[in-house]
Amino acid sequence: MNSFFFRLKGVASRVLIGKAGPALDSTTGVLRIRKNDDSAYDRLQAADPVAAEDVATQGWITAILSGGATIGLGAIRATIHQVAHGFSPGNAVYNNGSSSWMMAKSDSLSTLATGIVAEVIDADHVKIQISGPLTLLQNDWDSMTGQVGGLTPGATYYTSSATAGHLTSTAPGIANTILVAQTTLTAYILPQVLAAQKTLALIITQASHGFIVGQSIRPSGAGWALAQADAPANIGTGIVSKVISSGTFEVTIVGEITLSTAQWDAVAGTTGGLTPNNVYYTSPSVAGKITSAEPALKNRMITAQSATVAYVSAGPAYTTSGIDNISRLTVTIADTASATINTVFGSELAGIYDVWSDSDPLLEASLRWDGTNLRVISFDGRVTGTLTTPDSLNIAVSGGHITIENNTGASLTLVIYRRI
Repeated sequence: MNSFFFRLKGVASRVLIGKAGPALDSTTGVLRIRKNDDSAYDRLQAADPVAAEDVATQGWITAILSGGATIGLGAIRATIHQVAHGFSPGNAVYNNGSSSWMMAKSDSLSTLATGIVAEVIDADHVKIQISGPLTLLQNDWDSMTGQVGGLTPGATYYTSSATAGHLTSTAPGIANTILVAQTTLTAYILPQVLAAQKTLALIITQASHGFIVGQSIRPSGAGWALAQADAPANIGTGIVSKVISSGTFEVTIVGEITLSTAQWDAVAGTTGGLTPNNVYYTSPSVAGKITSAEPALKNRMITAQSATVAYVSAGPAYTTSGIDNISRLTVTIADTASATINTVFGSELAGIYDVWSDSDPLLEASLRWDGTNLRVISFDGRVTGTLTTPDSLNIAVSGGHITIENNTGASLTLVIYRRI
């Protein structure tokens, strides 16, 4: 068999590979593989990509989407054509479901970020990155975070709840993590929702209910009645947040409510509204009222954020009088340090553990432990179930023990109730 070696030299817009093979052509700066008769595109086989500019094979893309492979350089980007997009490098963005990308904002679960603008090509084209390392100029990061000098290495950044498209290192109510800074200029993009403070409120129709806002109430038969911590059957499960009419009211089971100082005074017996950071319980003596004095039968209803704002999270009733299955202890954990339930209580029995900061009761979690498996429940975005997460109170099982790790940036004194 004779071998022939050809060297192509000069300018050509179309080259045939063999008599019946495909053709390479160049049209408006784009290299294409076409069928011999130019009737359609032809196939190209290649190895899996390694560099960002490499061609991606169908098998590699399928593996990525199914979770069966990793990306060589860790970055997934898409080039988007969107007329007059208006984006800048570093913007947090999301797809609105109608093929348009929008500035993200964490004031709603429907507008959370799913990517970061990695490059603005022109007014109508942009590259959006949804995972992996991203390096931008210091000015780009400063414009998005409001900081000076770029990112803070090791810090977690969230989608801002105040300014669309911007980032913040302070977790908002809906904590939409978007990146973790590796250096002042490079971050790892990994969008996720860590926690969202949600409100559960019910509109109830009940003739001549007679309620006023702020009262602790409970289901009773076919309707609702005033709660009272004089017996387990009478404890509160919600707070009246609105009186719509004499026959209709709103009860908040979980979430934030705002009333006037006079309205809180009427149900709490206070002057000037609530005391910030205080926990208020269902009153044991007056039906419907609340009190900051711990009664014997403790039915926690709200935690005051200010004189007028409270977070409703009705807790089950329990008593520490005459029984030994309820324990209350405090532990101080320095920043970046940790403690185990076993160390705090001297044992780690199965049960429910309620944890909160004595200086900030909104930093709280409820733990369900069966001796092997742990469930962490919290409405605060600063609480996670993964150890080593920065800027958070992390609670997880490590070495077979419930471990509480303080990465909040300051020492914490925690109150822990154990119910077994």
